[in-house]
Amino acid sequence: MDDDRYQPLNRRLRVLVLVLGVGTGLLVMWSVLERPGAPPIPRAAAPAPSKPCGNGAGVNCVGGLAPVFMVPAASAPARPPSR
Repeated sequence: MDDDRYQPLNRRLRVLVLVLGVGTGLLVMWSVLERPGAPPIPRAAAPAPSKPCGNGAGVNCVGGLAPVFMVPAASAPARPPSR
């Protein structure tokens, strides 16, 4: 039974386990962020500048009106009858 006793790791092995763990974590993070071997991600083109409102225009232009939907306020909760 004395042979089955737990032997703690010495300092050298603890440092090795720590370095391997941190290295593995950094490798995983790098491969997630950099995506090695993957094709480049296409970037969307910048949207065209919006035109300013002309005479008589008021919708779908810069400085125009936007439709707003109003939701009616909630009614007060019903009170239970008092006894």
